[in-house]
Amino acid sequence: MNELHPRPRALFAAVAVCALAWLLTAGIYRAPAAKPLDAPDTVFSATRALDAVRRVMQEPDGACLPHPTGSAAHERVLVRLLNELQALGYQPELQDAWSASRNQGVCARLRNVLVEIPGTSPDSGLVMLLAHYDSVPAGPGAADDAAGVAVLLELARQLKLRPPPVSVLLLLSDGEEVGLLGAQLFVEHHPRAPEVEVVLNFEARGSRGPSLMFETFGPTRALVGALAAAPRLLSNSLARTVYARLPNDTDLTVFGQAGYAGLNFAFIDGIEHYHTPWDAFAQLDPGSLQHHGSYAESFLYGLSPGARPWRAPVEAEPVFFDLYGQGLVVLPALWMPWLAGLSLVGLVVAGVVLVRRSRLRIGSLLWGMLAWPLALLLSIAAGWGYCHALTGLAAVPSRVPWVAYPFPLLLGMFGAVGVGLLLTALLLGRRAGFWGAWAGTWLLAAGMSLALAISLAPASYVLVLPVVAAAVASALVAFRPGWRTAATLLPLAVATLLQTPLAWLLADALGVGSFSPLAALLALLSGWLLPWLACLSKRAVGRLLGAALIAALVGGTSAWLLGPYSREHPQRLNLVHQQWTALDGTRDAAWRVASYGEALPVEIAAVARFDSTPSYAPWLLDAGRAYRAPVDPIPGLEPPRLVDVRTEWVPEGRRIRARLISPRGAAVCQLGWLRGAPVAEVRVQGQLLRNLRGLGSHVGFVCPTTPAVGVQIELLLRGVDPLQLQLGDQSAGLPAAAQRLQDARPATSCPSQLGDRTLCLRVVEL
Repeated sequence: MNELHPRPRALFAAVAVCALAWLLTAGIYRAPAAKPLDAPDTVFSATRALDAVRRVMQEPDGACLPHPTGSAAHERVLVRLLNELQALGYQPELQDAWSASRNQGVCARLRNVLVEIPGTSPDSGLVMLLAHYDSVPAGPGAADDAAGVAVLLELARQLKLRPPPVSVLLLLSDGEEVGLLGAQLFVEHHPRAPEVEVVLNFEARGSRGPSLMFETFGPTRALVGALAAAPRLLSNSLARTVYARLPNDTDLTVFGQAGYAGLNFAFIDGIEHYHTPWDAFAQLDPGSLQHHGSYAESFLYGLSPGARPWRAPVEAEPVFFDLYGQGLVVLPALWMPWLAGLSLVGLVVAGVVLVRRSRLRIGSLLWGMLAWPLALLLSIAAGWGYCHALTGLAAVPSRVPWVAYPFPLLLGMFGAVGVGLLLTALLLGRRAGFWGAWAGTWLLAAGMSLALAISLAPASYVLVLPVVAAAVASALVAFRPGWRTAATLLPLAVATLLQTPLAWLLADALGVGSFSPLAALLALLSGWLLPWLACLSKRAVGRLLGAALIAALVGGTSAWLLGPYSREHPQRLNLVHQQWTALDGTRDAAWRVASYGEALPVEIAAVARFDSTPSYAPWLLDAGRAYRAPVDPIPGLEPPRLVDVRTEWVPEGRRIRARLISPRGAAVCQLGWLRGAPVAEVRVQGQLLRNLRGLGSHVGFVCPTTPAVGVQIELLLRGVDPLQLQLGDQSAGLPAAAQRLQDARPATSCPSQLGDRTLCLRVVEL
């Protein structure tokens, strides 16, 4: 029974189960269709939402410009946003104040926009809907986060016609991109902040795809239960657990850290457009907005009058996952270790029965227990080697692993992982046989699931539930032999149905070029097929191995020939003209090119004497290293300066007050201290900076909203030693003298984050 049964046709059934999981994932994990402009007035329409937000974000000539906090474009967007809300019949409130970041040395003037919509049940609490309306300097922010603004504008229209049971407070926050400052300003200083009970935040880290609920604060079980009726709800506790351990933040982070309950939503496909000029309305998928809106509708209208699920006691984090958008399964996390432990016991008992009935040989079982971990190791190693080979050939970016042509890369990855699996089947398959490989695989998986359930229960369902299915299957095999063929497919089906969506989301979240985690998950998925491969002849396995090698070779070669970039999926490349004035008044200048860890394009390398390797560029703020080429200073490009400097001796030391101004009118100013007297305290516009920003070898602060008259700064210095400061300002775009650099930019590259800019520095001493 354990050597050649089931017959090869069972392999086709196993492969069909895997293919079904991939087809279901591809069909469900996409944005729903957007409702049209003529949809009923009382329902959410993404088409109407896009129309509204275009009126806010687009200039009179139709252009959609970057509008970072502090820019003239940002001011115009604010005016149009207020007008749009007034046209809906609201009187929006403007929270206008300066605020300093808790976590980094950033201080800015913020203008938050708030609108309250009364509910039908006065005792149902206050729900906040949150999105930010500023963008990064490099891109117009159609997805990040004009999409969220669009959702709130359409909900403002809809909720006025059909009020929900709860009262709703819309917060269109400012300064998210410069340090979550608008959210912080509301939480710390707005009088309505204590009344807010739960926050729903709408974000984007791409331009298309389904909206995912990826983060919760507060009583997770009650909150996801309130969302469970949402159509096509996509969420799981594994994603939430992983995200909580990443150094990523949104406005909801501020609320969560302050003790608010909350849910976070984002769509993440189309990362190539994120924080670039391509983040425009032409690339934005209306279906992603529709998905956002469906979550808000379901949450708000699904609440019973007086119900406040977010006030439920905060318990241990539950296990939850969606059933391909058709519902949500929620389980207590405490169940996971018990389920894993009992399943392990059940597998051992079934194994003993099979051995005693001569249906399974101990030798085959031991070979099977060796084969599965070997298959995983070889598959991961093959995927890792494939990754590094393509990275070395510059077919895959090393730091931004999203490529223009992902299919060849995925084909090669499947082939490389398949090579590891098939090598194991070739070496150990006949020794283990089907039943040895099947029993050995699931016994080891049960042990792994128990360890995972004990250490990280909310993420453990991806292994625990397949192991539970394996325990049920082993009982059927042991006591109902006629069911054995179907029974052996049961844990395979559960595993692939649970784990395939994770691989899909992982490719979106980390990029198909992030081979180590993707290879590990693909190795796990393919490893469940090992028992069926083990019952094939060596000749058949050899043919499959040859096909896998060809797939890896064809995929890798195609990826190398096509390259990682295209016009629609460009390389992120920032061009900077940097000019500085030393303490003695001498001036120098250089061009800097930040390529995010990639090689300098040959077109740019040809226009100046760039260094062969990138060097540390502490004042670029968004790039650790950049290529440098010396150029002549531009006359008349004046750096910032300190005026109205006053010194006062106090018991703690010297208190110096001054205004930092940019003669050329740059909105972004920065200041750092190089050497000299220790700095004990810094205030900007009266705001105390609690954690100062590290700017390379310097420490200091950034103000992205510097007015024409400058910003008032106050430094408390210890001791009597002089202090050397480096002042800086940044403005968007390059000066005319740097046109050669601009013209040399490859067509397959574009700015990102802070974008192309001019940076002026000056060293002064106090």
